[in-house]
Amino acid sequence: MASSEELKDILVDLIQKIIDAYNAGDVQAILDLYTPDCLILQPGEESTRGHDALRKVCEGLKDEDRAQMVGEVKDVDVSREGDIGYVTGRFTCTRDDGSVVGVHHGITVWKKYGNDYKCCNNMWHFVDSK
Repeated sequence: MASSEELKDILVDLIQKIIDAYNAGDVQAILDLYTPDCLILQPGEESTRGHDALRKVCEGLKDEDRAQMVGEVKDVDVSREGDIGYVTGRFTCTRDDGSVVGVHHGITVWKKYGNDYKCCNNMWHFVDSK
């Protein structure tokens, strides 16, 4: 089994993969990083579960005018057994002109899924963009 620090690095890399897929508008790449029964908790919406629900959340990613996301990881931890972990962070979306579209804080929960880690729970809330 990888060390705790190695597992934390893996989770940070996975967050970056989500950000990269978001910025590329690649919905399938995002879905590939989530468990089929993932739980999505987004602001102002009922909780939803599964790839079909996540696909609906991601529908706007192919818009030409969508914002680009940059993430700042705040905290990462993994269980002693290494089968589950979480990442918290601050994520900022901006347009090409530099205007901030939104800032949110979030937490993703990751679990061992076969030989990989997949996101099983993603929760976020919007904060003031100042």
